[in-house]
Amino acid sequence: MEADRPFTGIITDIQRYSVHDGPGIRTLIFFKGCPLRCRWCQNPETWHVRPELMLYPEGCIGCGLCSASCPAQAACGARTDRDKCRECGLCAQICPSRARKMAGKGYTVEEIVETVKRDKVFYDRTGGGVTLSGGEPVYQSRFAGRLLDTLREQNVHTAIETCGYCSEDTFVQLAGKTDCLLFDIKHMDENEHKKYTGVSNRQILANIRRAGAMCRHIIIRFPLIPGVNDTVTNIEQVCSLAIEVGAREIHLLPFHQAGEEKWRALGRRYSFEGRRLMEEEEIEAVRSLIENKGIPADIGGGGIYKKDIEKREGLD
Repeated sequence: MEADRPFTGIITDIQRYSVHDGPGIRTLIFFKGCPLRCRWCQNPETWHVRPELMLYPEGCIGCGLCSASCPAQAACGARTDRDKCRECGLCAQICPSRARKMAGKGYTVEEIVETVKRDKVFYDRTGGGVTLSGGEPVYQSRFAGRLLDTLREQNVHTAIETCGYCSEDTFVQLAGKTDCLLFDIKHMDENEHKKYTGVSNRQILANIRRAGAMCRHIIIRFPLIPGVNDTVTNIEQVCSLAIEVGAREIHLLPFHQAGEEKWRALGRRYSFEGRRLMEEEEIEAVRSLIENKGIPADIGGGGIYKKDIEKREGLD
């Protein structure tokens, strides 16, 4: 489960100046590797802890450079024989039209911290910091722990966005190193959770309850998927869990189709193709249901944070 080299992590992206995924202006570190296989996943390139080839055939200009560079003779213009492909990345490096891209790159803790330090003034001014996202940060737990320790030494606020699917020991160790937990809850019913994510939710629920016992700053993030977890019963159970663990907010993340292209680029079948999007009125009804339980709710995960920034800047 760990990256091959000690204290080196496989990261898909480092996104600066975000006002989502934690308070204030933040830098998001997207880890590779995840134990869940959510059918609606928007970031399927983060499933495995290794660089992966993403192919966009419509961008191919037919130059033939990929074929000439491929040591496994797997690349051929707009096609790749994935059984032969070693995912060495040579074709992506040489592709002039970026029809071939590699998802995932090795970073040291020091390299990430150097990037993070550029925006320290924005963190301090807005109450922001760094969020470890993914994928699943606990899937590269040693690297994530070392990074959190180093960021704490730099007085940088930290958050982890996690699905909570890991051993209690691993979870407690990382939860104790961070200032905020953005805890994803997919479904409260164990059988439905397993059907749509591939795993049971027993350990997930045990870990969020452990976080509540630790009095951690918890924000529940709830992907709102039509026909999967949008029933009143399930939403009320999420609210009950939020109250039980002392979660400060619930962030609704309505389903969208932005990840569909990534599935195709990885050569995978996307079973949620054509799944309908929820109407704005439906989403607002869910928010009202949550707020009627006395829990602050936000759609998209940015509104509450933006209000905090505006207060700090004197703009409200």
